[in-house]
Amino acid sequence: MNEFWKERVILGAQKKMRKYPYLKGIITLYLTVLLLVFYIWNGLVSNTKKLVSLAVLLVFFTISCSFCAPMFQGDMEIEQQVFTEHLETEVITLATEVEVPEAEKAVEEEEVLPAETGVEEIINPEAEAGDDIDNYSSDEILANYDPKDLELPEEESGEASADDWKLLLVNNRHPIPEDYEFTLGTIRGSLQCDERIIPEFMSMLQAAKEDGIDLEVCSPYRTLERQEMLFDKKIKRYMNRGMSYMDAYKLSARVVNVPGTSEHQIGLALDIYTDSYKTLDEGFEKTAAGKWLRENCSEYGFILRYPKGKEYITGIEYEPWHFRYVGRSAAQEIMERGLTLEEYVEGL
Repeated sequence: MNEFWKERVILGAQKKMRKYPYLKGIITLYLTVLLLVFYIWNGLVSNTKKLVSLAVLLVFFTISCSFCAPMFQGDMEIEQQVFTEHLETEVITLATEVEVPEAEKAVEEEEVLPAETGVEEIINPEAEAGDDIDNYSSDEILANYDPKDLELPEEESGEASADDWKLLLVNNRHPIPEDYEFTLGTIRGSLQCDERIIPEFMSMLQAAKEDGIDLEVCSPYRTLERQEMLFDKKIKRYMNRGMSYMDAYKLSARVVNVPGTSEHQIGLALDIYTDSYKTLDEGFEKTAAGKWLRENCSEYGFILRYPKGKEYITGIEYEPWHFRYVGRSAAQEIMERGLTLEEYVEGL
């Protein structure tokens, strides 16, 4: 071994680093080992000065290892995270490609689950629960009210406050307070909600009707027991596809609120569709009813609760059919500024 060999090895390593920058750590370790062997050999056949150089090299090698180890560990953690996310995406994608033959659709849901396209296509949890949900058109709901009672009532004055019942923040990070109480009012039949929002909701139904839009409520107030049933049912659907309980739980929580954290349980949220489009998915936003609600809901104190692009804040996928009552002043500011309830309350 001589100096020419050493220079050739170093130049070769530098070329490999430039060609394969992502292998820089491995190449550096490999070069260090080669140079260590080089100096050991020359130290043994040379004099004491070489041994001093060897000691310095050993110190350098030790320090290099202390830096390399965290680097490799970090790379492995990143690669593992990317692989996990990719695997989850592949599972959901494969699920979307499953076609259920017509002959099997008649089998009980416990045995054959309908195909589902994952998070992007939100299946109406209420529709999955059965046919025990009342459905009434605007005309049927409004028939029980005197036209004079459908005029938009005056809004209570006062400065917005996070303590206001209208602005109660309920999500996966803010569960419903144990001492929270309210009085249920009946929309029609079994459809109920907080009685304080009914006047403005009826005014909104009447205004939509006058504009040629027929709105229907498919999911207003829910009990804790019903929310638990819907959430457990969603978990079971994913587990029947081979997912673990934890993976199914996390995916379900992006579609159905965890029991105890749903606005439906406090009677301030309404799932709304129209007679011509009764599927609760993103397609509702393109309907005349979906467009009318986005443009006019704030005039009656409602907001689009889970807007597109704000999933990282709300924790829930985009739901163009889910509207929450917050009061007219807050609703107009939220909708005009493109905020979520989380952002609005945080700014109070």
